[in-house]
Amino acid sequence: MKNIRLEKISSEPKGKLHISGSKSISNRVLIMLALSGEETDINDFSNLSEADDTQRMVFYLNLVSSCSNQNLPLVINAENAGTVMRFLASFLSVIKGDWLLTGSPRMQQRPIGILVSALQHLGAKIVFSDKTAYPPLRIKGGRISGGELEMDTSVSSQFITSLMMVAPYMDRGLTIRFSEKPVSFSYIEMTRGLMQIFGADVELEDTFVRIKPSEYQIRPIQIEPDWSSASYWYELVSLAENSDIFLEGFTKKSVQGDSCVSEIYNELGVQTIFEPDGIHLTSSGQHTSHFQYDFTDAPDLVPAVLTTCAAKKIKATVTGVEHLKHKESDRMLALTHELKKIGALITEKNNTFHLSFDEKVSIPEKLVFETYKDHRMAMCFAPLAIVFDKITIKDKDVVEKSYPAFWDDLQKLKFVRLNS
Repeated sequence: MKNIRLEKISSEPKGKLHISGSKSISNRVLIMLALSGEETDINDFSNLSEADDTQRMVFYLNLVSSCSNQNLPLVINAENAGTVMRFLASFLSVIKGDWLLTGSPRMQQRPIGILVSALQHLGAKIVFSDKTAYPPLRIKGGRISGGELEMDTSVSSQFITSLMMVAPYMDRGLTIRFSEKPVSFSYIEMTRGLMQIFGADVELEDTFVRIKPSEYQIRPIQIEPDWSSASYWYELVSLAENSDIFLEGFTKKSVQGDSCVSEIYNELGVQTIFEPDGIHLTSSGQHTSHFQYDFTDAPDLVPAVLTTCAAKKIKATVTGVEHLKHKESDRMLALTHELKKIGALITEKNNTFHLSFDEKVSIPEKLVFETYKDHRMAMCFAPLAIVFDKITIKDKDVVEKSYPAFWDDLQKLKFVRLNS
């Protein structure tokens, strides 16, 4: 495990960055491409994500393609990649072959019973290999009938997305009725939009989604840069005394729910100027005294936003974050532990989280932040170097999961010196 030490050398981060394509879009496109059976080159999809999760998806989809209908179970290790585990659970159910889908120790603690039960109801031959409701999964793939079901939508939108993407290849298609409006609904809307681009017949409402049998007609598209990754640069601009950062390729029109980061940070001191080839982030010098937001549709923004509020001494009240316990780490618990080091207190009552401050806390001269094997923890703590001058972040390589170029991009802004 390699740590990284950040030392501030300037209070004015400035520069131009190129962020690779959205991991969420890329992994959905890859699944649909594999289902289509078309020989489209993935290089035809401009700006495909460079994230480790996407590279893992490419590797295993290629492996599945070359090993389908084998006689022995093929082991597929999703490691800590949630989209790989959840998307492949449904994908492998409709691909002829015998599969064992597993993951890291943390992945084996993340529940997947809701998705497995749904697949079983629809005719898939999928069972738990060890502990009920958790990976690993034993899957015997082939055609499945499909049909109609009701799902608990309080844990993960990825369960619904996983089923949606394979639904055109079910004999009867698929109708999912939601027990309540799903968390991260914007991600389900993203799935719907991409499926429709590739010719699927999808009807989506707040209470249900209906997909008719069909086949994907793949055509090359440009993958949007990742708005979740942009949140750490918004955080940095908010914390800096003066800053001017240009992010290439971002536009007002986006299928990503996390594009709301521009509106959120307008309250936290960042002005977003949309230009033809990207966005300028500049310091506005004004921010709210009490931040309030429902993150149900944008949970990946929580680490950057709460860390921003903690460093700027802005009280916050947030909802829609209770399902973050099922992410790469228990994110609210991790933020509670780490932000306490800079005097911030996070408390919870009735699924509402409050950020306040203990003025008696003495901030240590040597600030060291744990990352809990979670990429978003490492990236949300890094901008704190501009406030506290010298910090250390443990396990720097966790950023490979979603943003491999993060440390290089941090250096491009010429405000910090990095030492591993």
